[in-house]
Amino acid sequence: ALLLVARVGGVLEVYRPDEATGKMQVLGSTQTFSVIRTLASFRLTGSSRDYVVIGSDSGGVAVASVNERFEMERVHCEMFGKTGCRRAVPGQFVACDPRGRALLVAAIEKQKLVYVMNRDASGSPTISSPLEAHKAATVCLDACGVDVGFENPTFAVLELEYADADVDPTGEALEETEKMLTYYELDLGLNHVTRRWSEPVSRTANVLASVPGGEEGPSGVLVCGENWVAYKHEGHAEVRAPLPRRDSYPAERGLLVTAVAAHKQRDLFFFLIQTEIGDLYKVSLTVVEDGAKVSDLAVSVFDSIFPCVSLCITRTGLLFAAAEVGDSALFQFQGIGDDAVASPAVHDPDLGDDSHSAAKVAARFKASDKPKNLLQVDELESLCCATDVYVDERRGHAMYVLCGAKRRSSLRVLRHGVAVSEMAVSELPGRPSAVWTVKSGRDEPFDKFIVVSFTNATLVLSIGDTVEEVTDSNFLVTAPTLDVALLADGGFVQCHPNGVRHSRPDGRKNEWKAPKRLLAATCNERQVAVALEAGELIAFELDEAGGLDQLGTKDLGLEVACLDLGLVPASRLRAPFLAVGAYDGSLRILSLDPAELLVQLATVSLGARPESVKFVEYAPGSLHVHAGLANGVLLRAAVDPLAGTLADARSRFLGSRPVRLFRVSVDDGRALLALSSKPWIAYADKREAIALAPLSYEPLEFASGFRSEQCPEGVVAIAGSTLRIFVPDKLGDAFNQTAVPLRYTPRRIVPLPGAARFLLVEADHHAYNEAEIAALSQVDNAPPKPDDDDVDMDVDDDDAAAAAPPSSEETASRNQPPEVTDADLRAGCALQQRGVMYKHGTSLGERDRSAADAPRLEDLALAKDTKAALDRVVKFEQRRAVVFGAWGFADDDHDVATVCLLYGPKGAGKRTLCAGLANHLDRKRLYRVDARDVVHCPDAYGTGSGHPAANDPDAKAKRLDAVLDDARLTDSVLLLDGFEQALTNHNPDSLADLAPTLSRALDRLARFPGLVLLVAHLENPSTLRFAPDFLRRISLAHAIAKPDAKARAKVWRRVVPATAPLDPDVDFHKLANDFDLLPTSIRRAAVAAAAAATHHAHIKHKHFYDAARTELYRLKGKHADALDRLFT
Repeated sequence: ALLLVARVGGVLEVYRPDEATGKMQVLGSTQTFSVIRTLASFRLTGSSRDYVVIGSDSGGVAVASVNERFEMERVHCEMFGKTGCRRAVPGQFVACDPRGRALLVAAIEKQKLVYVMNRDASGSPTISSPLEAHKAATVCLDACGVDVGFENPTFAVLELEYADADVDPTGEALEETEKMLTYYELDLGLNHVTRRWSEPVSRTANVLASVPGGEEGPSGVLVCGENWVAYKHEGHAEVRAPLPRRDSYPAERGLLVTAVAAHKQRDLFFFLIQTEIGDLYKVSLTVVEDGAKVSDLAVSVFDSIFPCVSLCITRTGLLFAAAEVGDSALFQFQGIGDDAVASPAVHDPDLGDDSHSAAKVAARFKASDKPKNLLQVDELESLCCATDVYVDERRGHAMYVLCGAKRRSSLRVLRHGVAVSEMAVSELPGRPSAVWTVKSGRDEPFDKFIVVSFTNATLVLSIGDTVEEVTDSNFLVTAPTLDVALLADGGFVQCHPNGVRHSRPDGRKNEWKAPKRLLAATCNERQVAVALEAGELIAFELDEAGGLDQLGTKDLGLEVACLDLGLVPASRLRAPFLAVGAYDGSLRILSLDPAELLVQLATVSLGARPESVKFVEYAPGSLHVHAGLANGVLLRAAVDPLAGTLADARSRFLGSRPVRLFRVSVDDGRALLALSSKPWIAYADKREAIALAPLSYEPLEFASGFRSEQCPEGVVAIAGSTLRIFVPDKLGDAFNQTAVPLRYTPRRIVPLPGAARFLLVEADHHAYNEAEIAALSQVDNAPPKPDDDDVDMDVDDDDAAAAAPPSSEETASRNQPPEVTDADLRAGCALQQRGVMYKHGTSLGERDRSAADAPRLEDLALAKDTKAALDRVVKFEQRRAVVFGAWGFADDDHDVATVCLLYGPKGAGKRTLCAGLANHLDRKRLYRVDARDVVHCPDAYGTGSGHPAANDPDAKAKRLDAVLDDARLTDSVLLLDGFEQALTNHNPDSLADLAPTLSRALDRLARFPGLVLLVAHLENPSTLRFAPDFLRRISLAHAIAKPDAKARAKVWRRVVPATAPLDPDVDFHKLANDFDLLPTSIRRAAVAAAAAATHHAHIKHKHFYDAARTELYRLKGKHADALDRLFT
């Protein structure tokens, strides 16, 4: 079975699940250069090949198939509209006839096209001209093909007609509009489409699924919506069942179905549906009357996984879940959930479709943390959706990507290259120069020995449960090794600088002493070739008696740098060619045919000294020779298997170090490992194309293939003085990634300067932190409290508590040290700061006035200029963290405060305005202080008043610092009330004394990281004397004038609670026009009117009128005695 996966960016990837391991194998990918909107598969009647219908933004419908190279091959592409994802252009929905005879392509609105599919004489599919099935003023929500056997193809469409609602301004037609399930029938004889049947469904229906028909089932469709699943078919009564709900899921919230998949066998079919919270349900139908009628519909709990955008069940019993965010996964069925909690069908016509109705009859279940019926066998990595990226160019060009959402969010560290799984790392006694692995026999599946060469010796290690040194091997250990191989007769051959050792299977050893020092050597299972000093080549071959015969020699006349024989091809006795790299920068191909022994067949100039050469046959009949050069370049050329000529030479720069080449085996295929400043691997992909990719691993010096029971296809390599065994993973991926799970949706990633650390910002709406989740789980798992009937009323609670011994949990909790939270630290700091202020010896007024109960700005009666000025202040304060924090506009905390002066007559609502401003900024407190206590005003308390703070500027400066610290710790808006004492010039000689102290106070206020409000109560603003230093530090100076009639009416409405019983004759506009009162006086008059109306059922207009007149007369002095002023 093949899986077709659509990726973001218009890439179609073909996967095949491995039957042995269950892992997903990518076979090929195709770039469509479009936005893929939907996919659907179909199979022509009598055919054994599937085709794919692709709906995209191209303005056409494409029919494609998978070719032999596992690429998407276009069969047809019929254009019908404009490009782009438009609501009136088809392509959003694609539905196929289950018998493969027709397909429907629908738009979100109005347009629907039907194509007839057939095949020609050669068996290729053909597509007809489109048949229109449009319906104006209709929105399509989903579509599917109805299984009607071999009758006329029928399609089910979920529609909503909005023609009447579009012209009704009252909204009544919208409420009465019904969502319809409509059958469209394609008449193959008349070649046209008709609306065959239509019936209302639930207003929340959003997903359709085709029910098997013909001889396999009752036909019809499954209509999935919010809270309910229903079976619908023409001429059949609706059968519906509610979705089981979690125990903790509230009844007022709905459950919306987002994905559905069907599993069909000859004698069994069922559906898997998933809701928005990730719960999987199994939907099964009970069929009676020879499979023509559905008597019951059961929805049972199946499992819980991550939310998906699509589900697909393969014929081999695998479930592929395409995740909405994060990695997708492939699951294997461990069961079909027969014993799970289920909700049967409900036949109550009076029961609504809302969540409360469904919660009354739905079964309840407790969600499990791990799937019970599904086993995850593989996952498909995805970065959807990425929220932020940081590229670290200093540490290996790694990319740090924040992706996912909520619990499926993670930090992905991406590095270019193939991922590597490190199996073992071992220190060696010294610094080795080379390493090989050999088997103990030809028929052995795994390697037996690891041969490690040093500059003056050779170390042999045996491979088993542990790797141990072998002291009695047949290898020469007193000299370095140039090459090692297992021969076809079961013996070993070892090439060293002084000759060649041949160890026979019976234990005998044959030594060939070289006349000159060996510079290079290469061997395979039947051949040996060595290069001596002065450019002499000698070739050996294994004879029938088991000995190595010297076939011939050749003098090249130049120094040889490297050699390679390659592997013996299948059904051949010897390798046909010998590759020779010389110090003059040339590569020669020599023949090993006995008739043309060591005859030069081809040569190529490399441009640099070759460090290593290797033959690799990536596919049968596809032989390539590779040359690693000293300048870091890898050259590859195709070798003619008969003539030995070279063609199609290609080169690539790999790194700054010389390139060494080694043959390895990866994914049951031959590959080449190229080692430079970074390791690289060349392999044949699933399309048999040669791919070259870096390994995400540290630099290596020498390598060889490695096979064992724990590591069937690995690599043993040398890095410094360590021996490493690793396995390349996921060939074909351009990047390897490491995932770090996160708790909440990540928003930003910021590197911290001077350290390899990052600051992550995570945030979620309406989410609980870990402590809250633990507390909720404890509440849910707490044992139920005993009923009143179970309590012995004769036992006193105190006596019972004293007599009962403490439990082990209580004893452990008492012995544990208390946990100090961040909130405790902040509360302690605030209390300590207040203690410091009391130490300075004054009472600073209201420090704990809450701003949460104050009205917000939009509830106050404000003039237009006042509202505009305060809006500017609010916007700046809301952006303070960005300006002074992220963008760094704060300069040593100087001039970071927003200082606003509000002045006007008493009773104009300046304090109420300050409280509303704090509440609008979501500050917890309005920190109100008398300005006389913190700003030096010699005349504020009167001459000779004897107040301790009257003539002590230093004490006031200390108290101001304490107030600023306390306001900052409590996250408050600071209010300095009575600031007119610091601004009014009572004495012409006092200005010189006042300016320096006021300037120092304003300097301290400017350092406060927030909003500072200065309130001055003055009837005549002209008496203000603004010094230049004061004006420079004020962000806003605004006069709060008396409210006009319109504003006074709004104040009247605000001060009267909504619960007050008002008579219909109350006219607040008339009261506002008749009485020119300030907001404070209006509130006093409203309270007096309510007190006067307590003996009546309602508060009448006369009560408000009399109270307002009395208040006006009182302010004008008609009632001047102190008692009347105090208790009005």
